Amino acid sequence: MNHQLRPIPFVRLVLPFLAGILLYEYSDLSYGIFFVLAVLGMVFTLFFSFVSLAHANRWLFGIVLWTGLLGGGYLAAHHHDESNTPWHFSVESEPELYVLGRIEAEPKKKRTVQSVVRIEGVGVSVDSIQSSRGRALVYIPMDTSSVHLSKGDLILMKTRFKPPRANLNPGGFDYGRYLHVENIHHTAFVYAGDWLVLERGGMDGIANIPDDIRSHVIHTLQKYIVSENEFSVASALVVGYKDEMTEDVRLAYANTGAMHVLAVSGLHVGIIYMLVKWLLMRIFPRRGKWSAILQGLISILTIWVFALVTGSAPSVMRASAMFSFLIIGDVLTRSKNIYNTLSGSAFVLLLFNPFILLSIGFQLSYLAVIGIVYFQPKIFRLWYIQNKLGKWFWNMTSVSLAAQVMTLPISLYYFHQFPTYFWLSGLIVVPAAPFILCIGILLVVIDLLLPVLGSLVGGLLWMILWSMNAGIFFIEKLPFHLIEGIRFGMYELLFSYFIIGLIILFIEWKKKWIFYVISITLLLFSLMSVVQYYANLDSKEIVVYHSRSGLLVDYVLNGKRKTIKSIDLQGGEELSVAKGYRIENGVFHDDETYMLEKDTIAPFISISESLLNLDEVSFYFLNKDYKTSRLKQQLTLDYLCIMDDPFVDFEVLAEDFEVGTLVILGSNSTRRVNFYKRKSKELGWDIHVTRESGALVLEL
Repeated sequence: MNHQLRPIPFVRLVLPFLAGILLYEYSDLSYGIFFVLAVLGMVFTLFFSFVSLAHANRWLFGIVLWTGLLGGGYLAAHHHDESNTPWHFSVESEPELYVLGRIEAEPKKKRTVQSVVRIEGVGVSVDSIQSSRGRALVYIPMDTSSVHLSKGDLILMKTRFKPPRANLNPGGFDYGRYLHVENIHHTAFVYAGDWLVLERGGMDGIANIPDDIRSHVIHTLQKYIVSENEFSVASALVVGYKDEMTEDVRLAYANTGAMHVLAVSGLHVGIIYMLVKWLLMRIFPRRGKWSAILQGLISILTIWVFALVTGSAPSVMRASAMFSFLIIGDVLTRSKNIYNTLSGSAFVLLLFNPFILLSIGFQLSYLAVIGIVYFQPKIFRLWYIQNKLGKWFWNMTSVSLAAQVMTLPISLYYFHQFPTYFWLSGLIVVPAAPFILCIGILLVVIDLLLPVLGSLVGGLLWMILWSMNAGIFFIEKLPFHLIEGIRFGMYELLFSYFIIGLIILFIEWKKKWIFYVISITLLLFSLMSVVQYYANLDSKEIVVYHSRSGLLVDYVLNGKRKTIKSIDLQGGEELSVAKGYRIENGVFHDDETYMLEKDTIAPFISISESLLNLDEVSFYFLNKDYKTSRLKQQLTLDYLCIMDDPFVDFEVLAEDFEVGTLVILGSNSTRRVNFYKRKSKELGWDIHVTRESGALVLEL
């Protein structure tokens, strides 16, 4: 095994470093342990570098090197986490602070102005502001002043920082984890009148050039491509700008497995590299060492400018680092091993930003490239086609299949869905993407130098975009285009990659024992699935979700789901609130829905006006239509749920109901929630506030 790893030294370096980062994220081990490991590993690595070891003892060098890299990965992640630094703004103990900060990226302007702010100073008063560091996600109400905020603005604000709100529904999206990957550990809401701009666009100069180029490209595309869908795809594909993308387009590309083409990645960087290389070979033909170095420097510079212009997404950063390694190897005329190049680019990126390892885009892009490099030639050789057109189609299909082999488990883990026609969408978007990117760049150049031809080039670009969109929308309408609600957790993910690893070993070594291990592993995997299925059949739970739009209750009995909801709850809101729980418990597709506003009597369920009985657990849902003292006799309830901001007299309410627990749902305003909490405590009632404690989950 060691001789097989010798040509790929970066693989041996990146694995322990990666393990150290994961230990920082998912263990509670002491910082001191890894500091000692890193120091000892470095010292003994240097020692063995100068001491000649017998061949039989070379493993000692490997162990100390791996130990040092393991500790180094942990330390790199710890020090990259800004919340660990002594100058982070969170060390200030006062709840309300005056904050000096600069807007890092162009704000998102919807219901509020959402900005990532680089903190430069905090204090309990304006005069006491001291230098601090860190990043925070800041929300400001949308008005005539905040709508003009832009990247680089220096603002002074008075606010309270809070950790990102925890996931309030079981199995839901962990927003705090997502912000942690971005090295953001606090959020803040700044009221109108509690902020002002001290300096406009303080990031002008060289740092702003990529954004200026990006804005110019977007403006040019908008000038010649007036249809909304085509413009949104062009701007996403050429410069990674997705803010104008409609939900219909986003869903169509996601549901057909073509979303990767709209995320600037290795495909796009490869096209830019080939285009630059082609131009340089004609302008500066290689005639020696210095011309090769000049070509390499220009190519690397162009690739990284493209990465900055397109927003520095993990996928494009990975591709840029990988191509940079390839170019350097080409200039040095060294033999190139793609696995070594991939590992080297990953190692460099992880050194600069260890948290990039946790990015979904980073994981998917590396796995896709590994799958294509290893499996595509093997899949392609399974079917020999003499016809050139057929061979081209099979080549494109084998690329999609190879990428899916490595990315399918992690895609199922994160997204719980599978686009069945991914191979068909790949035949459309993969060939179209190079033309769109190249013609888009040409359009920008033509608009600057020869604008009279702009309409002609823009029309050609629009036609390709329209055809690609039409193909994707057609595939989306095909039957069974998407399998949704696939339950796939961490155990399934680990099992899947373990099996893929065994398959690779079997292909390389062709040993019978590996085949037997694969068979046993698949059998265990199947048994676990059966056990999980029958465990779900015995489950009995009631979930009252946290939702800002209305009422949503799931009752899970014997592996089946019954849903009770209010009429005003929209389908999109229901899915976003309940999807995670339903997938985790295998009840995504079973759906018997009852409206709270309609009287219903069904097995285990009884609904009468606002009174709900679920398997002998009683709920009353009190909304704006409730009038106190209308009941003929006092009701004894397990749970009284308040929704939609009603104003109630709690003294009279206590005469109507004998309450076990008062549940304050997410559709109530902050002001009313505080009022309800205060009055409930006076009555001695137990309280459950979904916006604070999350969904009410009852295991029966």
